[in-house]
Amino acid sequence: MTTTPRGRVRPARAAAEAGVQIGDVFVKVGDKDVMTAKLDDIVKLVRGPLNSKVTVTFARNGKPYTVEMT
Repeated sequence: MTTTPRGRVRPARAAAEAGVQIGDVFVKVGDKDVMTAKLDDIVKLVRGPLNSKVTVTFARNGKPYTVEMT
C-alpha cells in the first residue's frame, strides 16, 4: 500500500495552524479516502474557495487525527 505522508508543514499556514505535523499521513479529505492518492490530487481536494472549511483525517503514530482547516 502506498501512503502520502506530509513532508513539510509551513508556519502560519492552514496546516500548521491546524496542528498538522511532519510525518502525518493523509487518510481522508472530507469523506473521500486518499490513502493511495497522489499529493497533487490531495492538494486539489484540500484547496477550496477563500474561507471555506475542509475536514482532513491523518494517521499519526497509527492513530487517526482529524482537523478542520480553513
